[in-house]
Amino acid sequence: MKILFAIFLLFFQGGQAPDKWEWCGDSGPLSKEELVRVKPRELKERMVSCAVPRLPGAFDGQSTVILQVQVDAKGNVGCVSVISGGQNPIMRRAALEAARQWTFKPLMVNRKAKPYLGILALIVSWDTEKSSKQCPKEKRRA
Repeated sequence: MKILFAIFLLFFQGGQAPDKWEWCGDSGPLSKEELVRVKPRELKERMVSCAVPRLPGAFDGQSTVILQVQVDAKGNVGCVSVISGGQNPIMRRAALEAARQWTFKPLMVNRKAKPYLGILALIVSWDTEKSSKQCPKEKRRA
């Protein structure tokens, strides 16, 4: 349900990129005019490698954190912003750190690689089995 709400919120905002990204790499954020939007399912299908959100030692909790990710033309995550979930800063940080490490297949438009924007829902949990389901073992980063 949270995922549907986040998607609705994103479309209600006109598909705009956030004004403030919580993390951006060296290149910085791209404008919404430079980005192609992809559906959440397509973003998951484009995944090449992923990282599981890790909570510190004795932290006990679980949350689904909905993130907006900006993927560059090479398939690397360039910027990440939390849309919803992760009210606890520790959970937000775990989701952001994991999403930064994901890589995706480049998006080809007219035989040219384009940067794109998508929504990623990450389960952050003390139960590593639950967190690990979203990131297949063969695609996991160390």
